[in-house]
Amino acid sequence: MLARGYMSSSEPMLHFGLGADTSVRRMTVTWPSGHVQTFENFAVDRRYTVTEPSQPVPIPPPAEPRPAQFQESAMRPASSFGRARK
Repeated sequence: MLARGYMSSSEPMLHFGLGADTSVRRMTVTWPSGHVQTFENFAVDRRYTVTEPSQPVPIPPPAEPRPAQFQESAMRPASSFGRARK
């Protein structure tokens, strides 16, 4: 419920100006609850109703650890370093 003051409210509607475009390739809605909805390829000059999903936001599985990008030089064997020049 949107409200601005005593006995007042505002309509929860968004209006997008698309110029001469004839379709919307992609629209992504990110809700405060964490839900993300993506809509693709829909016509312009129409009114669409988008409703936030009521089910809980799924918890993603833990990410697998990524391999390290760097290695400590003290842990590498001495033979892997270049020889000193004379």
